[in-house]
Amino acid sequence: MTRRPTTLHQYISRSILLILLLTLSACGFQPRGATIDLSSLPSPLFISGIERHSDIHRELRKQLQRSGIALAKSARDSALLLRISDHKAETRLLSLDSLNRAIEYELEETVRMAVYDRAGRELIAPQQIRTLRISFSPPEGILGSGREAELLRDAMRAEIAQRITNRLATLR
Repeated sequence: MTRRPTTLHQYISRSILLILLLTLSACGFQPRGATIDLSSLPSPLFISGIERHSDIHRELRKQLQRSGIALAKSARDSALLLRISDHKAETRLLSLDSLNRAIEYELEETVRMAVYDRAGRELIAPQQIRTLRISFSPPEGILGSGREAELLRDAMRAEIAQRITNRLATLR
């Protein structure tokens, strides 16, 4: 069997694909839901500033534990303190239909986070984390639009928790 020589077009296509793959890996891209290994961070970590049974706390706790961080029951017992403040969940009307019924909303979730060590030294300065989504709710689909907004909010909280986890990874 003889092997066909590669054409210039195939060579360019392969080169572009290789460059794209290298660029994706170099920029820190991770598939949605990928966990970051934080087991090398001092632990345990205590989350303060938000209600322990809130949705955002529950999502954050789940992602941190999946990343290998042990969580403390009190700030006194922790090596790191993650302070979450100013949690806001807002909904704004974006557009109306011809009968003046709301059909589009902007959903926003915002938190402010900072990280401190046991001695109270600031390791990550306070910073805001914000996510936005648009929820479309046609007037004839009222029942489904409420559930869709709930699912969007869940995804937004998961994204905020993932961003906090990514910032904690900078401490390694």
